[in-house]
Amino acid sequence: MPYKNKEDYIKNYKQRSLRKNPIQTTTCTYCGIEHQIKGNTKRKSKICSSCYPFHRRAVNLYSAARYRANKLNLPIDISVDWVFWELFKGCMMLGVPFEFNSIGKNIKHRHPLSPSLDRIVPELGYTTQNTRVVCWWYNVTKQQYSDKDVYDLCKQLVNFSEMKLAHNAENLTETEMAIT
Repeated sequence: MPYKNKEDYIKNYKQRSLRKNPIQTTTCTYCGIEHQIKGNTKRKSKICSSCYPFHRRAVNLYSAARYRANKLNLPIDISVDWVFWELFKGCMMLGVPFEFNSIGKNIKHRHPLSPSLDRIVPELGYTTQNTRVVCWWYNVTKQQYSDKDVYDLCKQLVNFSEMKLAHNAENLTETEMAIT
């Protein structure tokens, strides 16, 4: 069908496009904000684009925890939703937000601030009382030690660093005095 001008073509194209790809609105499961879904996709997402990275990471963490719990015959009563809402709080031990943008291919390339599920007492499994979401760095450090051991190590590191800085400052002032 020939078109008289460019505007008619564009108008017709948009109408055909909307028939093939209707725009639908839905409410996000987590934040309650309405968002648009374009196209005839099989998967009608009920999660908005701002919540999706948190949801995807929550699904990954939960799936890995469920696999480990089944393998080790441990109880598990956490859910994807529980993990999702815990991710917003940040690391429970360090108080820093999680890093979601840099995802490594494997354990070597994982970002130290990426989220990880920590069982406080490993034998008790993944229960809401025994599980916390922490930074991967903290979880790896704590694998064989207690929270107190990790705290003492970090305290020792800070004290040593302050002592070293103070020593360098003393040397700097002596050097400056020798120059003048």
